[in-house]
Amino acid sequence: MAGSSAATGSRQSPVHHDKRPLIVVIGMAGSGKTTFVQNMAASLNAQRAAPFVVNLVYDKTDELISRMNEQTYNSVIVDTPGSIEAFAEGSPGLKFIQSLSKSHSAVLVYCLNSQMVKTPTSFLTNMLYACSVLTHAKLPVVILFNKADLFVPSYAIEWMEDYALMGRNLEDVRNSERLVEFSSRALGEALSQLPSGCKMAYASSRQGTGFAEVFKAIEEAASDHEHLFVPNQLKAEESEVKEGSTRKAAKPAFRIYSDKEDAFLLRRLQEVSEKGKKINIMSFCRNLKSEGFNREPDSIKRRLADYLRDKIENNGSLDLATKCRMMYAASLPISDDLRAELEEHGTLKHDDEKKTIQSYNGLGLDLVANTKRRNVNDDSSMGDEKRSRYC
Repeated sequence: MAGSSAATGSRQSPVHHDKRPLIVVIGMAGSGKTTFVQNMAASLNAQRAAPFVVNLVYDKTDELISRMNEQTYNSVIVDTPGSIEAFAEGSPGLKFIQSLSKSHSAVLVYCLNSQMVKTPTSFLTNMLYACSVLTHAKLPVVILFNKADLFVPSYAIEWMEDYALMGRNLEDVRNSERLVEFSSRALGEALSQLPSGCKMAYASSRQGTGFAEVFKAIEEAASDHEHLFVPNQLKAEESEVKEGSTRKAAKPAFRIYSDKEDAFLLRRLQEVSEKGKKINIMSFCRNLKSEGFNREPDSIKRRLADYLRDKIENNGSLDLATKCRMMYAASLPISDDLRAELEEHGTLKHDDEKKTIQSYNGLGLDLVANTKRRNVNDDSSMGDEKRSRYC
């Protein structure tokens, strides 16, 4: 086997992680994935290192986790459908692999048919698929040149290690294929940025040769996942959480009307509530259009009630009793915070106590304005005229 140099740079301390490898075998249809999985499983069983074999074509992903928890295994081998599309962004297969990669040392084995990479152009085309899956899965990858008994892909591995060599081979493309040559050069430049830690091996699944080199490459890739990929994923997740909190904190308040319109609307609503009246808030806002309001209330019908309730409850210039009357006048539901505040202030100091009590009762709070009112209601000797003052 020829392999590229391991990823350089200082390694971080491994996080708490299940070191049993998760080996996901992917590739184009006809590349020999299933035969490779069968022979690899047989080889591991012979070494008394029984794997848990998963076939994403037939197995239901929601049942696999429970089955894995019930069995003892040394590694997980995943045989995937014969199409790369099964691992497109957001696909169930990709989500399943990403879920397992959080608890296992995950490795992607990209299986290639050695006969299909004889030319630089076909090689680049196949590697483009590998890059696509690698980008989505964000896992270390082992490039496996399968069916090496039919064709030994020695120069394909050299192309992976030496882009200049591949460039010189591309010059052999005939002039009649200039467009192909141009496209291949562009792909080659992109693939030259492939991670230096990408491992490579070739094997013959049919003859069972080359598996020692394959296992070595998988072991190295699994170590990269534990020491490099997992810490980077944790950092990325922490960064996303922080960015999400920042965006949420910076999210502007929901607006319907301008500040000037807000002030006018609340002032008119307060005037109506002082008279002890109840209004239809939609009709009320619709009639204010003549005052310069720029939005028809029907267009924001579902959000108008919440909007006004928020404006009233969070208005620091209004006392509790005034807020209560305005909510009652507009038939607006109150929040738990305001309800708790009302219950805490059982005694209200307000000139118009009767209207305040009516507003509280209208909100369904069944609150007692003060102890005097409770005593008045319980005192059967009090005259009707005096009692009505508090009811």
